[in-house]
Amino acid sequence: MLDWLIIGGGIQGTTLANYLIHRYGAPAERVRILDPHPHLLAQWTRRTHNIGMQHLRSPWVHHLDIEPMSLDQFRQANPSATYPPYIPPFNRPAYRLFQDHCQHIVEQRGLQALHHQGEARGMVSTKGGYVVETDQGALRARRVILALGRTHLRYPSWWRQTAQVVHIFDPSFMLDVATLPDQVTVLGAGITAGQVALTLLGANKRVTLLSRGAIRVHDLDSSPCWVGVECSKQFKREKSYLKRRTMIQQARHVGSMSADIAKRVHTLIAEGRLQHLQGEVVDVESYADGVQLALQDGSSHASSFLIVATGFESQRPGGEWLEALIDWFGLTVAPCGYPIVNAQLEWAKGLHVAGALAELEIGPPSANIVGARLIAERLRSLV
Repeated sequence: MLDWLIIGGGIQGTTLANYLIHRYGAPAERVRILDPHPHLLAQWTRRTHNIGMQHLRSPWVHHLDIEPMSLDQFRQANPSATYPPYIPPFNRPAYRLFQDHCQHIVEQRGLQALHHQGEARGMVSTKGGYVVETDQGALRARRVILALGRTHLRYPSWWRQTAQVVHIFDPSFMLDVATLPDQVTVLGAGITAGQVALTLLGANKRVTLLSRGAIRVHDLDSSPCWVGVECSKQFKREKSYLKRRTMIQQARHVGSMSADIAKRVHTLIAEGRLQHLQGEVVDVESYADGVQLALQDGSSHASSFLIVATGFESQRPGGEWLEALIDWFGLTVAPCGYPIVNAQLEWAKGLHVAGALAELEIGPPSANIVGARLIAERLRSLV
């Protein structure tokens, strides 16, 4: 029987495995990461590739490793790689540096060897732990961590996917700018939409950025206060989960761009190289050679291809599989549907949550890179 089975091999699951083994001393042979993709961090890598990320939104001290300076030490140890410099604010690292560091940690710490490729199909309790049924057989573990990423894409109300309309995070879509027509419209106002527009412009496409309103600027997706003590104390003092959910919603800067992305977007708009339209799309018609977007004000916009960059819904990850688990084990959820857990993020004895599932305990940064580190600290006493 394993000591720890982590379901989910993204940023959260990979970071937690690294902490459990290399900081807290869990035996590597008794830790596994269950994930259906061919390698760890596959979803993260595909999504960030699709948007053409150049720099992270988070600081250089937020990464997969244990020591805060690990990423910078890796950069200094590889001067021949000539990584782009950190950018303000918060010394944000280049995407290529972050990715290379991720791969370095996965290889150096032997994390890929922990990967059990498969998909969870069910889970039952057993003496001393759980049996997780997968499409590749059963796994037995004393403790299970649900490190499930967000998968519910945010679609507009008019959504109809066609050959000319795609969501940037659709699991079946891999951005290949060479195959796109010369004229592309990007729908969205947040950092994802901005990055996609910049990527397409870099490939000499004619790009229109279509947003409901003006571009809003926030360097982080929530205040850095939430990583520190003060906001966390206020959050913990609040006993109402309805009010905690409201605090999370109010803290997040959904649909905003970091200042560097917004500045580049505004500059390109001023130079006439990027068209920016503001309006509410109410309907889309697809044709063999493109799409026609009807706007709420009665105007229309024609495009050869439409990329929807509206991110993810805030609903609970896990879908039907997790819903069945909640019913089977009688797990407690808040009015918003998210887990109610203890300080060790335990939903039931030996069943823990991470990522977005832990946000009613951790707060707004729960699903972010730094959230994995905050969650790992909660597990320290259990190893």
